[in-house]
Amino acid sequence: MALAALILTSDDEDAGAIRPAELKIAGQPLFAYQIRMAHAAGAAHIVALVDQMPATLAMALDQLREDGIPVEIARDARDAADRIHPDEQLLVIARGMVPDADALAQMARRTAPGLLCAKGKPPLAGFERIDAEWQWAGLALLNGGLLRETAAMVGEWVLGPTLLRRAVQTGVERLDIDQVGSFVSYPSTQAEADDIARHLASFGDRRDGGYVTQAYRQVLNRVSPMLVRYAVPINALAWVPMALLAAAVALSIAGWLMPSLIVFLFAPIFAGHAQILSRIGGRKVSQLAIFAKARLPVLFVLLTLVGWEGSAFPDAWGPLALGLWASVGVALAMYPARTAERWFPEPEGAALLALLGLVAGQGVLALALLIAHGLAAQIARARKNDSLATS
Repeated sequence: MALAALILTSDDEDAGAIRPAELKIAGQPLFAYQIRMAHAAGAAHIVALVDQMPATLAMALDQLREDGIPVEIARDARDAADRIHPDEQLLVIARGMVPDADALAQMARRTAPGLLCAKGKPPLAGFERIDAEWQWAGLALLNGGLLRETAAMVGEWVLGPTLLRRAVQTGVERLDIDQVGSFVSYPSTQAEADDIARHLASFGDRRDGGYVTQAYRQVLNRVSPMLVRYAVPINALAWVPMALLAAAVALSIAGWLMPSLIVFLFAPIFAGHAQILSRIGGRKVSQLAIFAKARLPVLFVLLTLVGWEGSAFPDAWGPLALGLWASVGVALAMYPARTAERWFPEPEGAALLALLGLVAGQGVLALALLIAHGLAAQIARARKNDSLATS
């Protein structure tokens, strides 16, 4: 069943100096953020209910369409209902609500209607009270038929609250926001919106990845929330890690191995920040996919040249062979498999060990350690897979 999205931008009964839809989240209006996140969650058909189109939203709409995200603008409830097929699943996003990617993804994966709610709490800013126990968090999965029925009702009413009441009357399941582990907020000022963007820019307490990945994540958790306020264009930022990889290769070929390894180690920081911006902005950035594929070949070149530097004499090809073997060993140890451990090799960890070896004047020893590390990882992985196959 097709998934559509309805953005309730016009449910704005107050006359504040700035409309919630115009607050900036990571350099773009909340209006655009909601649409991009809905699109990233799988909504192929998006309708935004907008009674007025200020210049800020018009520019954001043009950018969305340039990025290949089609958006239909409806001026009232009946217009919105006419644009949604009765058989479509409908992801409804309330006015001024900032959801995280997990909240939208979980709602989009559902097959039955549901309301994301907060249970047993004091009144929360922006959350609409359903009854004495529940408050609506501003995100729902309904169906186009309910929207059609609601829009056909006679009277002067605001679509969002009326649609919510109709959904509650039909017995739609209520999902406790604490149990699904999602983040939702309603900023009323730009300062609050900036705080939310910084929160979204954090990886949080994720535990996946190896030790080196965890170390980079700790750096990004501290740096990205500060950088996101400057709204650096993501397309420009995403080229930085690619440029650093190219610089690392150029420096290594020129004989500057230690600087090349340092540059290589900085590249994931910029790539990680670009990844965060793409996640909180609902954007797909092709440069990040290229970077993910290019870092291993670049590491191959760097480690090979570390071995080449160790081959000071024409008949001393052993270190060069170690460099080649270390590159292949790291690549094989990282190859996708059924299991992975924190201590398994990672490109940046291999580069760091090679750098430390060069600093200590023991580049050949570092290559030998990398080979041993890769072999140990492959043996551990083989044993784990064997035990899983026999269990």
